[in-house]
Amino acid sequence: MISVDFSPQIKDFIRAHVKSVWQLELLLFVRNLDRPVTAAEAAAALYLSPESINNALATYAKRGILKSDGKTPCSYTYAPLSEIGDQIEQTAKAYAERKFAVINLIFSSPVQSFSDAFKISEESE
Repeated sequence: MISVDFSPQIKDFIRAHVKSVWQLELLLFVRNLDRPVTAAEAAAALYLSPESINNALATYAKRGILKSDGKTPCSYTYAPLSEIGDQIEQTAKAYAERKFAVINLIFSSPVQSFSDAFKISEESE
């Protein structure tokens, strides 16, 4: 397998904001629209559950990547803070040019394993 070296900005963005490929696809979907989008619209376009999409959109809004209109149902617009915007642009370019390498980077990023969620700490014994 060929090792691809990404910029620290791309690596930092993925580690901090992308836990799965569908989250990156969602972010890029909203980024490419010229209008606000609801969770239902994004879910239909990406073939994902509206609940998962809604949670991810709300999280991206809290992190300063999207802007929420605050209505119900909520609409979101791509409006990142400048530093995050630069990271997203670099990540989007890398994903367009080296999709599988970016996917490998997402899967290789440190994530809490599912089994770790069930570990009992010494304090609870």
